[in-house]
Amino acid sequence: MICRLVVENFETFLNKIEIDFQANGNIKRFNFNYIKTKKKNILKVIGVYGPNNTGKTCLFRAFKGLRALMLAEPHEDFSYAFSENNPITTFEIEYYINKRFYTYKVAYNNKTKLYESEELILNTDEDNKSLNKAIFKRKENNIIYDKEFKIKNYDSFSRSFPVLIILNDLNNEFIKKIKKDYIDFANSLLFIEMNHPIDITKTINFMQNDEKARKFIQAFVKNCDLHIEEFGFNDSIVSDKDLSDKINRVISSPSFSKEFLKFSSKHNGYRVPSIFFESVGTMKLIALSGYIYDALYNGKTLFIDEIESSLHHIITRSIASMFNNLLNTKAQLVFTTHDVLLLNFKQLFRKDQIYLIDLTNKNTSIVKRMSSFTSRSNNGIRGDEDISEYYLKGQFGAIPSPDLFSSLEEINNE
Repeated sequence: MICRLVVENFETFLNKIEIDFQANGNIKRFNFNYIKTKKKNILKVIGVYGPNNTGKTCLFRAFKGLRALMLAEPHEDFSYAFSENNPITTFEIEYYINKRFYTYKVAYNNKTKLYESEELILNTDEDNKSLNKAIFKRKENNIIYDKEFKIKNYDSFSRSFPVLIILNDLNNEFIKKIKKDYIDFANSLLFIEMNHPIDITKTINFMQNDEKARKFIQAFVKNCDLHIEEFGFNDSIVSDKDLSDKINRVISSPSFSKEFLKFSSKHNGYRVPSIFFESVGTMKLIALSGYIYDALYNGKTLFIDEIESSLHHIITRSIASMFNNLLNTKAQLVFTTHDVLLLNFKQLFRKDQIYLIDLTNKNTSIVKRMSSFTSRSNNGIRGDEDISEYYLKGQFGAIPSPDLFSSLEEINNE
């Protein structure tokens, strides 16, 4: 689970920004919206609002970019998009995995493609005191390890890779534990962009190989109230209708896979391949269901960019509610959205679960937590207030100010 992220010099974020997942102890409402651990209470859901082109997707990519750095995966240039003065992007992530807290810091040079510095800290409790134990610290070619590592010849490690990816753990149980936690956390980050085709492979694999997952996915699709009598996946293509007039149109799509034909839905007693008869939103929900199951069952963090794309508000709200629910004890959801109806502090979110992104006049994105704003009094926003009204009036910034009438007037003048 993510406890905190700090990013600097990343795409639209020139200056340091912070997303804190720790629940504010002064907020008493919805105490089931966070997961209690020995050290802190970690929020289950974070929602990010803001106008178009202000940095919401950049924040999504920041989490994705950090995962790429941790696992040495291919990635694009991270640095601030409107200047070439500083090639160094820095991340600091505090995370909780396998009942242990860690802080990982990394500075990456986007020009040389080298890791300039890295640091991993294990947050431990000894004699009822919280201690920060430095596991390793790298500065260019110089690496300092905790004594339990018992490593020699560290100068040979390539700066093109993170330390824990190339560190041999065959004969050292301490290294094996630390490295497993590190990789487990990085692999626990799941990403979906709703404005792009969603990879349905995860859902297919669950439907084919995991009976518990299959039942969850079938129930999830049916419970979304999509007017589907039954939903399933078959190794052979099943249809009660002649589809010859539809096949050529569908298979010509670049994103088509024959596995799509094995998903079937039942309408008015007829079973048909879902790809021919379901809407874009329904097909997205089918693909999304595998990721939701993976996150909830295996304790992962699911990031969804533009969660409302092709989905009804009530469904997106229900998805957020699943993660906020008392029955969820190990999964997180982070989403970006324009859907003001989700800004509901009366029934759905705490004030510390909402972040706003906006651009400054210097073309850099900034983030603010909703709990930092005040409303009619100096005591902050109350949980029973209609926050969407304040938001739409621009009290918190982070809304667009279009002037489309000028465009219409220009056409008329011509």
